[in-house]
Amino acid sequence: MILKGRYNKIMDNIQVTEVIHDRIMRKIDETDFTTETTNRSSYYQYRRIISIAACLAIICIGIIGGKLVFNNGENLVEQVVPDIVEYNSIVELSQNAGFEISEVKNVPFSIEKTTYTLYWGELAEITYSNDEEELVYRKAVGNEDISGNYNEYSMEKKCKIDDYEVTIKGDMNGYTLAVWQKDSDSYSLEFSKRVSEMVILDIIKELK
Repeated sequence: MILKGRYNKIMDNIQVTEVIHDRIMRKIDETDFTTETTNRSSYYQYRRIISIAACLAIICIGIIGGKLVFNNGENLVEQVVPDIVEYNSIVELSQNAGFEISEVKNVPFSIEKTTYTLYWGELAEITYSNDEEELVYRKAVGNEDISGNYNEYSMEKKCKIDDYEVTIKGDMNGYTLAVWQKDSDSYSLEFSKRVSEMVILDIIKELK
């Protein structure tokens, strides 16, 4: 998976001493993650974990031989910033992603803010939101699940649209996630609140 591959690549360049390892594990054990909702985009969970790691790293990371080495030194280091870029328009997002991504039509709530984000130059994301709801639409080249949401759902259904298949996930009250592959691209839609099967399929049918 794209996100997992990037994580593994970073971790291959990190060495941790026993003392710092124990300190990090204690910090994680003491952190309360239960306030996070289960259906939020994993990017927000990722951002929170990165913030915790940064607080620890700023006091114990030194750079040795081009590798990040956790130690007990007192030197401060520059923060390593992931390649995550926000753009002002869908045109800029498409140009920098190297493929076309279209706006979502029939968003089932009033849109107050639209954010265009590119992850690592290869995963395009558009977020539509207001104070109460959010819809995250993603597209990338390949045939993987790019939603970043790997929660288990009580209901999962496969729906046919033209010559491709869409998997929608949720519970008896509605669905919050849809993933599919079309041609050589992967897509996902994630809703902060449950919607009907018809709402999801109507949105997907309008996407180019």
